[in-house]
Amino acid sequence: MALGSCMTCIKYLMFFFNFIFWLIGCVIISLSIWVLVDKKTFPMIEAAQYFQLVPYLMLSIGSVIVIIGFLGCCGAIKESQCMLATFFVFLFIIFGVLVAFGIFVAVQRETVSEKIGTAGFEAYKRAAQNYTGHAPYNEAVESFHTHFECCGYEKGVRDFRPPLPKGCTMSDGRQVHKLCTVELTIEKVREAEKQKAIILAGVCLGIAIILILGMIFSMMLCCAIRDVM
Repeated sequence: MALGSCMTCIKYLMFFFNFIFWLIGCVIISLSIWVLVDKKTFPMIEAAQYFQLVPYLMLSIGSVIVIIGFLGCCGAIKESQCMLATFFVFLFIIFGVLVAFGIFVAVQRETVSEKIGTAGFEAYKRAAQNYTGHAPYNEAVESFHTHFECCGYEKGVRDFRPPLPKGCTMSDGRQVHKLCTVELTIEKVREAEKQKAIILAGVCLGIAIILILGMIFSMMLCCAIRDVM
């Protein structure tokens, strides 16, 4: 089969980008397995109910990306209509899920923020209770203090034994009396959402455009292959 020069260019572009896509999927799968196996390095995963789902979600996403990348690569290089059509269907489903997720987040924005904030506070509390002697917990607690500008989950600085974690004392040595609470965490999450709303919208738009282009190119290539058969 001899495709036109334009279709040949699209064919190899699809192969290249889907190969990169496939590699990204492999990396995500590797990271998710690492998180699931190495509990000591990632103790925060067990700190809150919602965070426990993260590695499984990563594993699922990585697996889907690997399958899509494989179909795109093989479909393009082998000029297989069946694989290209399956590739198109997968992209279409992901596009539909992305749109549905975007609408859900927009409608349930307050509820989503509350759940994320609550899960974040639960993770912080668990890490704070295990602060002494565990480096990953130490880093998580200190990062939380610095970002949320607070200290302690119940009694403030008295929740910790000396030396106090970073963020519990000011530059002049005075102790921080602002308590870390669920309400504070939710408030900060909502502030972050407002600040990053444009960036998130841009990322989602970019992903949507890539998916649409992938669907268009796969169908163009599929039709071109059919015409030369």
